Order: sequence, then C-alpha cells, then structure tokens
Amino acid sequence: MDKEKKEQCKYWKYVKESWGEFNEWLSNKLLLSKWLYIIVTISLTLLFVYYFNWDGLGEFGEFFGGFIGTIFTMISLLLVIRTFESQRKESKDQRNDAAIQRFNDMFFELLRVYQEQVKELCIKGKDGKEYCGKEFFVKGIENVNQEFLKKYKKSANSYTKYAKRAYMTFYENNKSKLGAYFRTLFRIFDLIDNSILDTKQRKEYAKILRAQLSENELFFIRYNAMTIYSSDENKEYINKYNLLKHLPIFELIEFEEECKKINITKNKNSESINAIYYDIRKTLKDILKKYNSNQYTLGTSKSIELSKFTKKHKLFITLQEKYKIEFKYTMDKSVRTTTHPNFKFFDDLDQSKKTKLLLLFIDELFFDSNFSEFNKRIYGGEGVEIKEDSNNNENQIIITIENKNRKPLRLKKV
Repeated sequence: MDKEKKEQCKYWKYVKESWGEFNEWLSNKLLLSKWLYIIVTISLTLLFVYYFNWDGLGEFGEFFGGFIGTIFTMISLLLVIRTFESQRKESKDQRNDAAIQRFNDMFFELLRVYQEQVKELCIKGKDGKEYCGKEFFVKGIENVNQEFLKKYKKSANSYTKYAKRAYMTFYENNKSKLGAYFRTLFRIFDLIDNSILDTKQRKEYAKILRAQLSENELFFIRYNAMTIYSSDENKEYINKYNLLKHLPIFELIEFEEECKKINITKNKNSESINAIYYDIRKTLKDILKKYNSNQYTLGTSKSIELSKFTKKHKLFITLQEKYKIEFKYTMDKSVRTTTHPNFKFFDDLDQSKKTKLLLLFIDELFFDSNFSEFNKRIYGGEGVEIKEDSNNNENQIIITIENKNRKPLRLKKV
C-alpha cells in the first residue's frame, strides 16, 4: 500500500513539474516570439486568399481590420500582462536577493560573535593554569568525568543519570559562560531555520557552522540537550541538522562505563569501536534511504566486516519491514584471526559480551543519539522493542528491533 502511494505521489509530482515547464515555455518563449505572430499573420492571410477571390479586397480589409485586428489586440493585452508579471517576478527576485544578503551578513556576524565567545571561555585547572578557547572544553570534559566518578554509586542501574548529574554540576559552576555560548550557537541555527533559503541552502550553512565545532564541543552539546538547560527547539535543531554526526561514541561517559563491564576500554579499543559504530550507522542510513526511494527490496541483507582485513566476524543488517530490522552476527571459525591490533579484541569476547556490545550500538543509534525523538521506547505494549533471539548457536547472534505500532524506524528527521 505504501509503495502504491509513493508511486501515485511520484506520478502527480511529475504531472505538476511537466505542467509548470509547459506553462513556462508558453509564457516566456512562445508568446514572446516574433515568429509566432509572423506565422499567424501569414497563415490567416493565406486562408483568406484561399476562400476569397482578389475581387473581394474590400472584404479582406474589413476582415483584417475586424477579426485579425481583434486577435492582435488580444495578443497585445497578453504581452502587457506578461510584462507586468515579468516585472513583478524581477521585483520579487530583487527582494529575495536583498533578504539573502541580510541573512548572509547576520549569519557571518553571529559566527564571528560565536568564535569570540569561544576564545573568551576560560577555566582554571588544578595546576593553577588557565585553559581558554577550545581547551576549555577539553578541560571541561575531564572535570565532568571526575564529577561522574564522585557521584556514581556502584549499586545504581543507570550510568546515564549520573553522567547527566555530573554535567549539570559543571554547568552550574560555569553557567554564565556556557549559557551565553549555547544561546549564540542555537541563535545561529534559528536564523538558518527561519530564513528564506531553500532546504539545500540551509543545510550548506548548517555545515559551515557544524565545521566550527570540535568533538569536545559536541560532547557538551549532547549532554546539555539531555538536561533541563536545553529547550525542545534546540533538540529539534540538533536532530534536523545532524549536529552530533561526528561525536565518537566512546566519548560518551555511559557508553565507556558499559564497555568496561565487557572488558572493552577506551585506551585500547576506542578507535575500533568508533569505526564499527560508524560503519553500522552508515549502512543503516543507506538501507533506509534506498527503501524510501524504492531502491531497496525488503529482506535484502547488507554485511559489515567487524574485524578488519578478515571475514571472520560479520554483521548482516536486514530491513524485513519498514518497522522491523534484523541484526545478525556470524563468526566463521575457519577464517584466520585479523592481524590488525585494534580489532583483535573481537576474538576475545564471548557470546554474551558481543550481544551486549551490539545492544549498546542499537540503543545509541535508535534512541539516545536523537533523544528518543524518532523512535519511542516500548511502553504499555506500544513503541519500539528490541528482542534477542535465544538460540544455542555460539557462532551466531540475532537481534531484532521492531516498532509495535508499525511505524517506520528512523535514524534522521523526515
């Protein structure tokens, strides 16, 4: 049914575009062409000559002055109307150009203000030294991590709750600095989002702004959005413009702590874990994008090599329905172990630890990275549910994620 609706939408879109092109050709080319009027005049004259003899020149004059003259009067009127339309369009274009110029000036002025604010951000370290500019965020993350270790209780179930508390403590201690920083940053996104630019242009300006942000700043943007200090509008901009795209997953406090439980550490494994996560995210986005453009067949699997340079550990991702995705991990014991030092850890993980790692990836992709704005967790039998397939095959893990409301699973804003 969905496919049929898509085909209908595509058809009517094509009809609309074709009619627009025809109307543009009729208005801008045909009616303004001198050859049209020459051909019409000659054709009508020949018709008259064919049906009337030369003795009726008086009649021809009356015919030409009456019928043909009326036609040319109508054509003249059409040309006048078209001239007014052309002038109005030109006037509108000039107004748009002026509005874009004003937007451009405001955007780069706010960008300059943002850069100045970053330079003025300073924090004193325990060594008595002041850390300013981008180093403020580096030192800030250290402080948040230290605060997390102070606040976290080993009996607690949620690392996320204590990570948020640690961030909020740091924010309160630096409220005036961070408050102004976030207000300016999201004021720029507000300017982009409410401009007269088209979608493609807005994305280009958002990319210019996103390019200014370091990974450490993305850490602060992520945790700030998880607290009461952020508005729903700010979360909307983060999701809409894919602001956290380049935040490595191992920079997240709760993810690092969960990984410690399965003997995966930041010092040894961050590069490989981040690479695997990016591969999974890229593959998922590619599948969903192709499905939405009718270029993907349900049930078709795409594979990812989890251990570089060998095919020993593989992950197959399959969109079974628009609301259901299967992740199937397989291990081929007959294939040699990878020689890449950063990916050898996969051989040391048992079945339960591999399952835990995959679940952490899925949680981050579908829920945490977008603040559960795209996919709501299961509650009262509704929402998105994650299931592990309990099988006794030590070389295989199957996990499915399914929206019980049969709504499409999403990784980005539609």
